[in-house]
This record gives sequence, structure tokens and C-alpha cells, in this order.
Amino acid sequence: MDLNSKYNIIKSHILDDNGVLKHYCYSKYWYENRDILHIYNFIFESTNFLKIDSCIKERVYCIINDIYSLNICTYCNCRNVKFLLSSNGISKHRYKNHCGSESCVKLFRSDIGYKMNKDLSDDIKLQKSERLKTNCRLYHSNPDNLNVRMERHRLIGLKNKGKKQSIETIQKRIKSREGYTHTQETKNKISKTNKEYSLKNPSIISEITRKKLSDIMKNKIKNNEFTPNITNSWTRWDAYCIIDDVKIKFRSTWEACYYYYNSYLEYEKIRIPYIDKYGNNRIYIVDFFDKFTNTLIEIKPKSEISKNCIKFNALNLYARDNKYNVLIITEDWFKNNVDLTLIENQSFYPKIKKLCSK
Repeated sequence: MDLNSKYNIIKSHILDDNGVLKHYCYSKYWYENRDILHIYNFIFESTNFLKIDSCIKERVYCIINDIYSLNICTYCNCRNVKFLLSSNGISKHRYKNHCGSESCVKLFRSDIGYKMNKDLSDDIKLQKSERLKTNCRLYHSNPDNLNVRMERHRLIGLKNKGKKQSIETIQKRIKSREGYTHTQETKNKISKTNKEYSLKNPSIISEITRKKLSDIMKNKIKNNEFTPNITNSWTRWDAYCIIDDVKIKFRSTWEACYYYYNSYLEYEKIRIPYIDKYGNNRIYIVDFFDKFTNTLIEIKPKSEISKNCIKFNALNLYARDNKYNVLIITEDWFKNNVDLTLIENQSFYPKIKKLCSK
């Protein structure tokens, strides 16, 4: 006897003439009282494809709805779906639409959302969009919600604290990059990528805000509260000197060499505001300051002096108003004063040697 015939025999006992499920057909005593206990056993025998611990309600549901095999998730096709019981009768019992895994749930929700939105009119879609924007605006403008988000980010930071790299790993990575420079081809690729990104993602900062941030940063530089970072990338990481086992970074190898001979000087201590040829406000950071002789010291090649006449004019005016002296150090100073035998162990030695040999 095939499975369909077995189902029909069982249906003839548990359904009335109108095809409605008879009361108490889930109870074993109902079959015993009517002397049809073999039908009860027949239900379990016909639905043996289900799990052993499947309840009688799930088995009856399969028989009434002509289900002959296990229900498989339509998204992953590898997991069984769960049977959901309802207190509102057999008509409300059903199998879930997915197996319950995270990936399948996401797919199911996206399908439901697509089907629901597909039937909506354009006016309803616009109303939903505006309502969502309004709710987001209200949520983000509420300071209480801001505190909650900040606390959440703080906890995430604490949670991931143990995943940060050690100081040794960071130093090892930095050291491995010393002396490395990109080829011109790589620089062109990076420049092209950055330009394409900037065109696709224009800055959301207004010009007023941009100018305000620029003025704040200039004031901090002027007041000696902030100094631009020294990366040494232009000098290929050679612009530093070691004095008493202390590594001191500079912006050029000339500055490093000059400080090696004059370590009592203060580096980038004096800040001078000036206006460039385009009318923009700038901050000129003097290389060295000799507090014993009140001398401002600037290190520049002879070829650069004429190109920086606006900066040097600002330097001379500042020195005159504050009764300072001005000293310009060019390549002649290095040729006349540097003893190459004393700096052989310094990183700037090759460049200074090349300079003195000219």
C-alpha cells in the first residue's frame, strides 16, 4: 500500500463529512474509546519519515496536507525546518519558512521585504522614506541616544583591547618600512585612485567649517601648542641624530647635522605669522633659536633663499620688533665647519659627506 492510500484511510477516521478535523483526535484515548487504536498506530507508521520525537500534531498535519517527506529549508537546502504549534487550532499549525540559521533568516527577511515593497505604491514608499528620515534625525539629535552610542563604542573598544598589536610588533613594522619609497608608477596609481575617490565622494564639510578648523590649527601652531608631525619621508628616514643614545628627529639632514654640533639650541620654538603671495595666512616655524644670544637661525641652501623672500621678510620684521638677531646657515657652513670623522656613525653622514665634497 502506497503512502497516499494510507493517508486516505487515516483521513476517513479523523475528518468528518465536511473535511473538518474531529475533536480530540490528538489523544490516544479517543482512539481507544472508539476501538480504532490501530489507526493511531497507523498514523505513526505512515509518518515514519519524521523524527522519532515528533508529536502527534505534526504527524496529523502532514497527513492532512499530504506531506510525504521532511521539510527542508528552501534557502540552504540542507537543514530541516521547525514545526510551529498554535493554540488556535490545526489551521494555524505550520512549518517555518527557514531553518533558523543567521544567513537563511537574512535571506528570508529580504524576500519578505521585497515582496511587501513590490506591492506598495510610489506615494507609500515616499511616505515610508520620509518617516524613516525623520525618525533617524530625531534619534541622532537626542543627547541621551548619543550617550548610549558613545558608551556602546567604549565597550566595543574595551572588548577589542586585547586584540591590539603589541608595542614590539608596531616598532618592528615601522622599522621594516624605513628607507622604503614608492616607485613613480605606484605614486601615480595612488594619486589617480585618490582623485577618483574625491570626485565620487565630495567632502561634506562646508567651507565655513573648513576655514574654522584651519584657523584653530594655525592658532595652535602659532601658540606653540601643536607642531606638525615629523615623518622624515622626504629624507628617506635619515634626518635624525643620536646624542647620548637618544634619537632626535628633524625635517632635514642639514638640521640634524647642525644640531649635532649645537645641541644647546631650541628646535622649532619660534612661530611667526605671515601672509603668502596668495593672501593666505601662514605660520612660519623658525628652525632653531639660541636663547643665550637671542638669535633666530634658519637653515636653507643658497638657491632657496630668493624663492622664500616673503618668509625671510617676515623673519626680519619679527626679529627687528623683538630685538632678535638673524642667522642664515647655508651649505658653506657645513663645508667649513663639519669634521666628517666625528659624524661617521650618524645617519646623515653620507649626505653631508657628499655635500662637503662638492
